[in-house]
Amino acid sequence: MSQPLSSRICLGRVMHRRLRPAGNRFDYPVFFLKLRLAELERLPSRWFGINRWAPLSLRFADYGERDGSDPRLWLQAILQQAGVAQVCDGDAWLQTFPRVFGFVFNPVNFWLCHDAAGQLRVLLAEVNNTFGETHLYLLTAPDLAPIQGRHTLSCNKLFHVSPFCPVEGQ
Repeated sequence: MSQPLSSRICLGRVMHRRLRPAGNRFDYPVFFLKLRLAELERLPSRWFGINRWAPLSLRFADYGERDGSDPRLWLQAILQQAGVAQVCDGDAWLQTFPRVFGFVFNPVNFWLCHDAAGQLRVLLAEVNNTFGETHLYLLTAPDLAPIQGRHTLSCNKLFHVSPFCPVEGQ
């Protein structure tokens, strides 16, 4: 008998506030997927597809190299290049917005990489902008220690996300 799936549909809120050049604010309820990468082959159903149309779907071409290749291989290569793969020997998860009836809006994907003991070690933010460009931000706790709730992870903003704001800040 197979193990129950741990991937899930999650509920949350997306909030944005901009002060310049003109003020704008929104706050919307959303749903997103938190997918255990080791379960991808077990997830497809009538309602959820991987690399095929379904009411909710995930296409490999929306992630990583964006060429349709398996994003798990891309993630492993990124972790190797960054020198953090040795602490990411447990489960990896993808937090993402799915395609809905074929349409995708995915400003950021979060790749959560754990060690063999199940502790979060690396968070990779795959940020997409309105110009079709992508930038990666790799975040860790000091000394590659497990990431705890008390940690505040930050990095310098290096990527143009909004046509309304300059590339500055964190």
